[in-house]
Amino acid sequence: MLSRGRSGEQDLVVSFLTAELGLLSAIAKNAARSVRRFGGGLLDPGAVAFYEFRIRGDSGFCLVARGERGPGASAPPGPSPVLGSLAAWALELARVFETPRTPAPEAFAALKGHLRALALADGGPPALAARSLSLGFTGKYLGLAGFGAPLSACSVCGRPPRPPEDWAWDALEPRAVCPSCLPRLDPAAARGLAPVPARLLAALASLSPSESPSPPLPAPEAALAEAFYRALAPAVSGRPFLSAPSLEQYLAPPPAPEAAAPAGLPGAGAAGTPGDEESLAEALAAAEALAEAEGLAGDGGGPAPDAGALPHNGGGET
Repeated sequence: MLSRGRSGEQDLVVSFLTAELGLLSAIAKNAARSVRRFGGGLLDPGAVAFYEFRIRGDSGFCLVARGERGPGASAPPGPSPVLGSLAAWALELARVFETPRTPAPEAFAALKGHLRALALADGGPPALAARSLSLGFTGKYLGLAGFGAPLSACSVCGRPPRPPEDWAWDALEPRAVCPSCLPRLDPAAARGLAPVPARLLAALASLSPSESPSPPLPAPEAALAEAFYRALAPAVSGRPFLSAPSLEQYLAPPPAPEAAAPAGLPGAGAAGTPGDEESLAEALAAAEALAEAEGLAGDGGGPAPDAGALPHNGGGET
């Protein structure tokens, strides 16, 4: 289950990701109060279950008749607001990048495995293990969508990043370019480049998909990588991500005594269109400041998030 919304008093408009048919949007008739057909949270965003669909010809219109638990089914991650926000981000990636009625077995398996891993993760602050799972999944999913790139080496000469160099990231190709190769690029080929710290590339390259999690990133690198992806995903998709504000809310570090934490990063709406290099560069600059604030604040500071401040799944419902 990716999302749901009301249609009248009793019906729900829902979207699913399936292995066999990819992205599906459907009407669930009289589902708002149906315990027999959709009880136990079967229509909660993030739920994994078996659903019976009725598809009308080639129109793309679907009716979802009922849902049921079975082998491999699972409930949404929760009740931690941090886990809910990370799950909402993952669900929105699927809604944005998948194509309706196109088989998506790899994307389905990746999302299903990621939601299960999140459900088992510690959602208390700073939640570095869960955040690293989310970053690994985001990189893998963008790769499946055609926007991934080798992060461990320059796309031109092949040498690895060496902090504290400033590299360049091309969101249009996509690719990473070292400072030595950057001057040799044709100006037309460098149109989509934005500066990116080498330590960010090294951090992203160290992550593995959620099925085989790698050690959690330190807080400064996690904050930098999250800001990078919050800018990159809207830039390459051409649309804002509605789950980004809740991620910023629950993953922001507490204010440090020496200096106040930054007011916030450019949100998903600020990274508006494909090739928006200035927005990506601004987000990366703000991410550096946020990473510094994370380093000052430490890994365990601040009060616990207010669980009532955000609906379950971090606003994943539409």
